[in-house]
Amino acid sequence: MSDLFRVHQGYIQPAKAKSELWRVVVTLIVFAGLYIAFTVGIMGFGMVFATAEELSAITAGPNFNTPYLMVIIMTSFLGMTGGLVLATLIVHRRGLKSLLGVRANFFKGFAMAALCVWALFGVSVSFSAMPDNVVENLPYDQWLRWLPLALVFLLIQVSAEEFVFRGYIQQQLAAKFSSPWVWMVIPSLIFGSLHYNPAELGSNAWLAVVQTIFIALLMADLTMRTGNLGAAIGLHFANNVIGVLYTSLGESLSGFSRYVLPLSPEQSAELRPLLMTEVASTGVILVIYFFVVTRWLR
Repeated sequence: MSDLFRVHQGYIQPAKAKSELWRVVVTLIVFAGLYIAFTVGIMGFGMVFATAEELSAITAGPNFNTPYLMVIIMTSFLGMTGGLVLATLIVHRRGLKSLLGVRANFFKGFAMAALCVWALFGVSVSFSAMPDNVVENLPYDQWLRWLPLALVFLLIQVSAEEFVFRGYIQQQLAAKFSSPWVWMVIPSLIFGSLHYNPAELGSNAWLAVVQTIFIALLMADLTMRTGNLGAAIGLHFANNVIGVLYTSLGESLSGFSRYVLPLSPEQSAELRPLLMTEVASTGVILVIYFFVVTRWLR
C-alpha cells in the first residue's frame, strides 16, 4: 500500500461506517435548514443596529460594504460550521474532529500553503500594474484597526467552507466511490457554481466560476495528499486575504478591504481581459502543481 493511498484511506475512514448516499442527502438538507435559520437570525438582529446607508446597501445589493456589515455576514459562517457539525452528529454520529483529518502536519500544511499563495501573489504584483480604476476603500488607519478582527472572521469563513466541501462532502463521496472524478470533481463543481455572480460580473460571471473550480480542485487534491484540511484551509485563507482584505472585486464583500475594483455588468467588456488573465494564471498554476506532485512527489 502506497503512502498516498494510506493517508487518503485514513482521512476517509470516519466516513465509511455510515456511507449511504441517503445519509449525505439528509445531512445536507438538515445542515442547509440550520444554516439558513441561523443566517436569517443574525441578519435580522444585525440590521437593528445598521445605519440607513447600510440598510440601503443590503437591500440594493446585497452589498456588505462596511466593516459592520462584514461582521454580520462573517458571523453567519459560525452557523455554517455549527449546522454541519450538528447535522453530521445526528445522521452519522461523528463530529467536527472527524472532518479535520489527521493531526500530523496540519499547521505545517496550513502555513506552507498560505505562504506559497502570498509568494505567487507577490511575484505577480511585481510584474503587473494595479488597474487604473482601483479605488481606496478603507483609509489605512481604519483598515489597520479592523485587520486583526477581519483575519479572525476570515479564518472562520474559509474553515466553515472547507468543513463542508473538502471535509464532509469529499469524505463521504470518497467513502462510497473510489473514482476521483466523483469525490474530487463533483464538490469542486458545486463549490464553483456557488460563486456565480452575474449581478456584479455580468457576462464574465462564468470566468469567476472557472477560476474557483480550479482552486477547489487544488484544495481537494491537497486534502487527499495530506490527509487533513490544513493545507486547504491555508490556501483558501491566503487567497481570501488577497481578495477580501486587500483588493475586493466589487462591493458585495468589500467592507474589510483596503481597495476596491468597482464592477458592474456594464463593464463586462473592459474587465474581461483582466479576469481571463487571472483564470489563465490559476489554470497554469494548477497544471504545474499536478505535474510536480505526480512526477516528483510520488
